[in-house]
Amino acid sequence: METNCRKKCIFFFLAHILLFSCSDDKPTSPDLSYPGLPEELNDGWQVAPMQLKGMDEEIILTLSDRVENGDYGQVHSMTIACGNHLIFDQYYLDHSSSELHRTYSVTKSVVSTLVGIAIEKGFIASVDEKISTYLAQIDQYEIVFQADTGKKQLTIDHLLTMSAGLEWNELAIPYSNSNNDWNQMTISDDYIRYSLQKPFVAAPGTQFNYNSGCTVILGKILHLATGKHIDVLSAEWLFEPLGIVDYNWRTIAVHDMPHAASGLDLRPRDMAKIGKLFLDGGIWEGEQIIPAAWAEDATAPHIPAWYETSYGYQWWMVRYTRIPQPGVNETQYLKYAMGYAGQLIILVPVNGLVVVLTGGNGENMTDFEDMVFNYILEAVVL
Repeated sequence: METNCRKKCIFFFLAHILLFSCSDDKPTSPDLSYPGLPEELNDGWQVAPMQLKGMDEEIILTLSDRVENGDYGQVHSMTIACGNHLIFDQYYLDHSSSELHRTYSVTKSVVSTLVGIAIEKGFIASVDEKISTYLAQIDQYEIVFQADTGKKQLTIDHLLTMSAGLEWNELAIPYSNSNNDWNQMTISDDYIRYSLQKPFVAAPGTQFNYNSGCTVILGKILHLATGKHIDVLSAEWLFEPLGIVDYNWRTIAVHDMPHAASGLDLRPRDMAKIGKLFLDGGIWEGEQIIPAAWAEDATAPHIPAWYETSYGYQWWMVRYTRIPQPGVNETQYLKYAMGYAGQLIILVPVNGLVVVLTGGNGENMTDFEDMVFNYILEAVVL
């Protein structure tokens, strides 16, 4: 569940970003006592002071003070990884590192990852496979495909990119409005049938339209293809290899299955592991957890969303201009998994950074673009 983040996308494109990446140059006496210095928790993360990774401590602490003062609303945590190290991990408003946070639609990016692994393992042929291959096994969904044969042409790719072309209104009106399709889906007796029965308003694959029903359907397809629900698949294929031991899946009661669109609770430090996994081409501690091609393809722009923002396979990305030297402009992408109220896993590939934010900002979200472009990237030094 997300709100529209259009207000600053033009700013992204015009941003002048510092040219340096995380550095291993070491100052003579790094600060080992700053607020937010990560604890050694034996959770798979190496930790290091910011200065040892070439980050300007003063700028990051200024940002943290602004968070503490409420300048960004209700931010619950801010975690930064640079290269192979966690360099900042601070909690606000009485939250803590041991606390599970509801990730809301960050869940979608995890489910997309499971689809990629399922394809690599041969459970699903490809993203071009028709969803009716799986759903038509179930009578109430076969009826939908028979009533509108055009829906037999819908593919897994259409669901991953939220370009199914089905009528759906989730971002244009508030979630507090009962007419929002999210709310209508959640009070229905069958989330999947509710989503599938929507009429076409565009040809599949031609227009982005944010639709949580697409991800619920993906969760069901994974179950039908593998014989296991996404809570089991995520444990076996993702969490165990990453050393993620503390998590929770919320369920859809009418389906007795985990909620693929919004059901995952994680610790921020474990959210950062998922970010680093994608930043490193699907590798964690030398092991290929997800296919390298999927890590790249899932976070690549597949369909325009608005302004400079595009959508991949349940990941967002926004284009901006980096100026490595005078007269040279580079097109780069900020890539992120985003959930309602300010849950974010942000990747800055060119700088080797992962930023995780959690929060309680409701539909206002968190002004993460200001935090990243005006503080975190400004803190990258030689």
